[in-house]
Amino acid sequence: MVLGTAGAGGGMMAYRTYVDCFSVGLDELPRKVQRDGGAIIEILRKTKRFSVFEATANETIAKTMDAIGGRLTTDPNSQYPWIDIIAIDGIPLEDVGHA
Repeated sequence: MVLGTAGAGGGMMAYRTYVDCFSVGLDELPRKVQRDGGAIIEILRKTKRFSVFEATANETIAKTMDAIGGRLTTDPNSQYPWIDIIAIDGIPLEDVGHA
């Protein structure tokens, strides 16, 4: 996104603003779905990662993530705030090449 602002000489100076999102959508799901460990596992099987922020966004999703945490094998080299999942229930996931 390029935005403009008045410069010291009355001219316009361009600058860029980058907005990053640290979520795969777990924190935006209805609470009923957030309580369903099986549904969360299926989402994580597709996204292959989640952020620390969304996993702790509210008590409901935090409890579910705690409950299913033992089923997830995560990459110790994940870059904060992301947690990359390399296997679920011991079954490896394909690498999706997150940047």
